[in-house]
Amino acid sequence: MKGFVSRIKKIIFSITVAIISFPSKIFAAIDPSAIQDLYGPPPTSTLYGVYRPSPVTIIWRIARTFVVPIALLIGIIIYFKKSKSSKKKKILVTLGIVVLVALLYFVINKIVINLNLL
Repeated sequence: MKGFVSRIKKIIFSITVAIISFPSKIFAAIDPSAIQDLYGPPPTSTLYGVYRPSPVTIIWRIARTFVVPIALLIGIIIYFKKSKSSKKKKILVTLGIVVLVALLYFVINKIVINLNLL
């Protein structure tokens, strides 16, 4: 039993360290062409004033932070309470829905980023 508990502790610790180290790895991979050159005119999009994000960007930031996870959680809870199918089928359907929502999330995020709305 001690070995099992120590393995679980190691797994939780390694997952925590990986999650903490993600931002440094992500920010290290920022496209260098997006950084302003030392010489020459500044980019025209932020020439004067404060940058104001588009309404699509604001809506997407709110949706990806609050709306999508809450809607997914409420849907899973209702499905587990109302469905009369077996537990195995409930788990498989739930995993499928989570994967579909994650794929949809990444596709929408990619579209918004490619349209320079973010």
